[in-house]
Amino acid sequence: MKSSAEVLAYIDNYYMCMIQRPTMYASSPGAFEDIILVLERLRGFVLSDANQESAFLNYTLDLGFGARHISRDAGIPDTASDDEVLRFQRIADILRRFLVSQGRIPAGGGNADKSQ
Repeated sequence: MKSSAEVLAYIDNYYMCMIQRPTMYASSPGAFEDIILVLERLRGFVLSDANQESAFLNYTLDLGFGARHISRDAGIPDTASDDEVLRFQRIADILRRFLVSQGRIPAGGGNADKSQ
């Protein structure tokens, strides 16, 4: 059985992969965002910290996004598939900045791959 520390490290490593290739990990930007929210709830459960469950949401609220759905509020019109890739990249960048702000990844870590 894995320890709490191993589960938390796995979540953050998984995030690093998601940041680098977001379109491989979710079928849509909204699904990508939902995965982040579920993983943060799991992290909060492992830490027995209800505040951790809402840390990402609070971070996005501080950035001026509505209650959830960065994918809709990413400043990109909801039209063509090229815009969907931009939406994925925008969410991945917000996730990266959140993880850096939490000290969970190094400042240069998990740079989103702009070549998707």
